[in-house]
Amino acid sequence: MPANLPPQYYEAEREYKEAKSSQEKITALENMLAIMPKHKGTDKIKAELRRKISQLKKEVTKKHRSKKGTGYDIKSEGAGQIILTGMPNSGKSSIIKLLTNATPEIAPYPYTTRQPLPGMMQYYNIKIQLVDIPPFTDEFAETWLNNILRNSDVLAIVIDLTRDPVTDLQESIKKIETYKIKIVSQDEDIEYDTVIIPKRILIIGNKMDMEDSEIGLELLKDEVKNIYPLAAISATEEINIEHLKSELFKLLNIVRVYSRSPYKKTDFNSPFILKKGSTVMDFAERIHKDFKANLQFARIWNSSSEKYEGQRVNRDYIISDEDIIELKVL
Repeated sequence: MPANLPPQYYEAEREYKEAKSSQEKITALENMLAIMPKHKGTDKIKAELRRKISQLKKEVTKKHRSKKGTGYDIKSEGAGQIILTGMPNSGKSSIIKLLTNATPEIAPYPYTTRQPLPGMMQYYNIKIQLVDIPPFTDEFAETWLNNILRNSDVLAIVIDLTRDPVTDLQESIKKIETYKIKIVSQDEDIEYDTVIIPKRILIIGNKMDMEDSEIGLELLKDEVKNIYPLAAISATEEINIEHLKSELFKLLNIVRVYSRSPYKKTDFNSPFILKKGSTVMDFAERIHKDFKANLQFARIWNSSSEKYEGQRVNRDYIISDEDIIELKVL
């Protein structure tokens, strides 16, 4: 059976022949493999490409071992760090381009993301860091993904609703678990472990503008069964994007808190960020370490509600998102 290779394949082959570094050659070969049609006529070519990729990766790994500080380490910035994961061509790069200041390469073929790409998403008065990483596949698994996934705050799995959403979700979770990560539900109590790291996830069903996406969404809902939060969107048509931002914020399990003083106006542009479930005492310690011993009580307001209106609360009071707190100390 003839291979019948498309023009894009020969363009990637040209890039491979012109590549100077091992990494550039790997990228070109992986593009050739991704573009190649799936039929028996291409089996031998695929095997040869995989052999070359494997050999080049061994060479890269040898060089890396001789250098100190290999891999990537994305420093968390803003109110929290969310890693965008998923299978090839799910639309991760389109999402990060839409929501942040990052400028990823976007193409109609898979594997355009080769290294982690961070960007900052504005959510009202805070910024949340999103990081796009290479897709999950059996063939392309970077060793540095371990640190990035385990060190993140939470994960978002991007699913193409027009493909096979249930299988893609199951495969993505399976890949995540190989990095000794335990997926937990939004309401589940997290018990931290030195080996198995618990992570909350958001499932993003992408490509809602495409035909058959509604069918894929229903299949995904049946699989998830409300255990994990699910946001159905279209990155290209910008459908349900504000809802997605809200779900990403909720995924972090944080609250925004404002400090109130009788002597100056409250600054609503720079909230303190605390974990959900934090108390007035936790907030007081963030303001100043000496407040722990000297705190008498607090008065509380809320920027989105009038139910408090300066209500007096004790140090164990659990604060809510957008609470305004005035501390009374000795």
